[in-house]
Amino acid sequence: MADKDVAGILQPLRGLVASVHATAADNTRALPPDQAAALAEQVLEVPAVAHPSVVDALAAAPGDEPLLVMGSIYVVGDAREALGIA
Repeated sequence: MADKDVAGILQPLRGLVASVHATAADNTRALPPDQAAALAEQVLEVPAVAHPSVVDALAAAPGDEPLLVMGSIYVVGDAREALGIA
């Protein structure tokens, strides 16, 4: 959500993630994926890519590495559905 402290939320992950695949839920309060990716690169100092949907972000994520999905309940719900665990 664009009205949240995204940098503050990301900060504890610094040094723990190798890359970020940013997206947004279909919600008017969502932070646009390109802004989320730029912020992730700045805060986490890792490569970040913006994707138009949760499905696209999941498809682009490396399949041989652990996957952390975070964000609003809407993003997590979309991810659970796409992963078949809803």
